[in-house]
Amino acid sequence: MKRKWTYSLVTIFLFSVFGFYFLITKKGNNQFFKCNAEIHFEISKNKSLIEANTSLLLASNKVAILDVKGIITKQGMDFNVERKVYFNYSRESEGGYYYFEILKEEDYALENSASDELFNEVMFGNKKSFYMSITPVGSGGFELSEMLFPVAICYTTRT
Repeated sequence: MKRKWTYSLVTIFLFSVFGFYFLITKKGNNQFFKCNAEIHFEISKNKSLIEANTSLLLASNKVAILDVKGIITKQGMDFNVERKVYFNYSRESEGGYYYFEILKEEDYALENSASDELFNEVMFGNKKSFYMSITPVGSGGFELSEMLFPVAICYTTRT
């Protein structure tokens, strides 16, 4: 009789552990990272400037979205920018970097006057892929390095 109770308790314990593991794994798959930044970036070689509010979202399905709303100025002319850029991303095993590859861009503003070429030149230096590190700096802030600009600080309300 004692053996039946012991086997029953061990079985219940194992099912509880597996259930707990499943819930943690399932919850972890629904997590995401979203970080917001105001950017001001100048490119002296082609006399371009971008001032924009940006939002970077890394979803658990290995798709990232960069939302950009602002103004690009080139040679004294202003161009409205409201775009979403979609990426595939993966975490590199060494160095804490992420690898981003552009999938597509979505021009969602009625009055978006920046051409695709100008946007890609100013935002990405005409690159289709790049590496970026995301380093916490405290109080919901993160440093983004080697992405759109040498270093940017973004903030998030969810850490």
